[in-house]
Amino acid sequence: MRLLILFNYGPVAANDTPGYERMAIMLRTGDYSEYDAWRTPGYPLFLNAVGNSPHNVMLAQAFLGVATIVIIYLLAYATMGLKLAAVSYAIFVGSAFNIVFIDSYLLTESFSTFLFTSLVAMIILSDKRCKQATWMWPLGAGLISAYLTITRPQYIAVLPVVVLWLIFQRRDASVSERVVRMSTYAMAAAIPVLCLVIFNYMLLGKPLLSTTIGHNITQHTLPFIESASKADSLGVIPEMIKLRDAHWDYAQKLGDNRAFIPRPHIEGTRRDSSDYYLQLSMKAIKNNPVMYLHSAYNAWLRFWRVSLLYDSTYVRSLLLDSIVSHIWIVQKLFWLLLNVLFIISALLMTFSLIRCRTIGWYECVIVMILAVSVLQALVEYGDNSRYAIPVQPAVGFIALYSICVADKSRTTIACTLQWFRSRGTTESEA
Repeated sequence: MRLLILFNYGPVAANDTPGYERMAIMLRTGDYSEYDAWRTPGYPLFLNAVGNSPHNVMLAQAFLGVATIVIIYLLAYATMGLKLAAVSYAIFVGSAFNIVFIDSYLLTESFSTFLFTSLVAMIILSDKRCKQATWMWPLGAGLISAYLTITRPQYIAVLPVVVLWLIFQRRDASVSERVVRMSTYAMAAAIPVLCLVIFNYMLLGKPLLSTTIGHNITQHTLPFIESASKADSLGVIPEMIKLRDAHWDYAQKLGDNRAFIPRPHIEGTRRDSSDYYLQLSMKAIKNNPVMYLHSAYNAWLRFWRVSLLYDSTYVRSLLLDSIVSHIWIVQKLFWLLLNVLFIISALLMTFSLIRCRTIGWYECVIVMILAVSVLQALVEYGDNSRYAIPVQPAVGFIALYSICVADKSRTTIACTLQWFRSRGTTESEA
C-alpha cells in the first residue's frame, strides 16, 4: 500500500531540495568554495548514501518509514502490553497520509521521523535496561541525537533534556553510574555538533549550525519590523515594509504563512544577510517583546495543527487522489485528537512530577517533544505543522500510552479517569 501511494505521488523535489542537493555535491567533491552553511550536512549525507537518485531516495525513505512503524509497534507493545492497541496504532501510523506522503519528498522530514522515533526507542531501552549496560544505550541515544541535530538544527533542544533526564533518572543508581551514563550521552551527542560548529567557524568566521536562523526569525519580526527603523543602517527597512504590505494579503490567504513574504535583497553572502536579519530582528523583538511572544505562541499552536502535505500536481491517479482526500478527513481528525490527548498528558505530567517525584522515559519523551515544539516556534513561523511530522508518531504513542495505562508511578489520563470512577463509586455507596 505504501509503495502504491508513493509511486503515484512522487518523488517530489520541493523548494528546499536544491539546497540539500548542492550540499551533497560539496560533500562528495570536497569543494566548499561556495559553502554558505545554509543547509546542515545530515540529510545531504543520507542523499549521498543512497546514490542521489530521486527514486532511490524515495524507496530508502519508504523503507525507513516501514522501519519506523515496526519500532512504534514494538515500543507500544513493550510498554503497554496490549497487542491489539499496539497493532492498531502501528497500522494507523503506517497508513496516515501525512506520514506516508512525506516519504516521497526530497526533504528532511521523512528521515528525521525515523531518527526521532529511534531516539525515543533508545531512551526507553536506556530506562528499562539501565543495569544491563551502563553506557551502551546512552551512547546510541547520543549518536542519534547528534545526527538528528545536524539534520534539523532545532532538535538540538533534545540534548539538554536527555542530559538532565540521565542525571535524575534513577534514585537507586550510584553517582558513578549516573556520571558514566550522562558523560557518554553528552560526548556522543556534542562532539559531532561541535565539529560542525567549528567547521563553520573556520570557513565562515561564525560558530553556528546554520545561517538560516536570521532569515527564519524574520517570519516573526516582519509584521512589526518598522519599530526597528532606528536600528537600520542599510536603508532596507522602508523597502521591507513595502514588500510586507504588498504581499500581506497574499500571505493571509495562505493561512498566515509568513514564510512566503519576500525579503529584500541584502548585498553579500547568505551569512551576511543572515547576520543582518538576525541583528535587525533582535532589536525589533527588544522593542516589541509582547508582539514577538504573541507571534511565537501562534507559531506553537500551528505546530499542533495537522496538515496534508502533498502536491496534487504530482498525482498520477485521479481515482486514488479522490480516495485519499476522503480518507484523510477521518485521519486528520484522529491526529488532532491524539495531539489534544498529548497536550493533556503533558499537563498531567506536571502533577505527576510533584506527586510521584519520578522521572522516567515517559516524562523525558514528553519534555523532548515540547522542547522541540517551543524552539521551532521561537525561531520560525512558517508552516509549523509540516515541521511537526518527525515527532508525530511519538506524540501519538505517548497519547495512546496515557489513555491505556493506569501507571502507579505517574499520572496518566487513564489514572485520572480511574480516580474519577473510584470517587464516583465511593460517593454512590455512601
